[in-house]
Amino acid sequence: MPDAFIFHAGWAENYGNDSYSFEQGFAVNVLPLQNIYRTLDKICKGNVIITGSSMEYSDSLSGNCEDDFCDPSTSYGLIKLMETQFAKLLSKKYNIKTRIIRPYIPYGNLDNPQKLIPQVISSLKSGQSIELSSCDQERDFLPINKLVDGY
Repeated sequence: MPDAFIFHAGWAENYGNDSYSFEQGFAVNVLPLQNIYRTLDKICKGNVIITGSSMEYSDSLSGNCEDDFCDPSTSYGLIKLMETQFAKLLSKKYNIKTRIIRPYIPYGNLDNPQKLIPQVISSLKSGQSIELSSCDQERDFLPINKLVDGY
């Protein structure tokens, strides 16, 4: 039996804009949790790790603290916050220890090609220029292997 179950689901297509599918996000990120907790309750009572998102927090120019108020500005952020809240509710209902992590911008080989790092790499490989913002934002990128080590 597993000691821990990691729920790293995330419907992220068009995650940063208005064409994000709220329905698909809910179906992938939130709905499966009920069956996962119900099944774990029957077979092992193991621990659960939920991969949330930094987009659950409110927009801010400074870093976030774990107890900051969450008021997401995107549909993706709202779906991930719903996932977090539903997991907390199920954790209490089934008495299964649950930890929520909210990593900042994980990246790796299987990333969506529309995300920043894959776009930059593709542009560099092809010798094409890429449109960027003014680049005055501060970002905290996390290699996926470091995220896995953290699990």
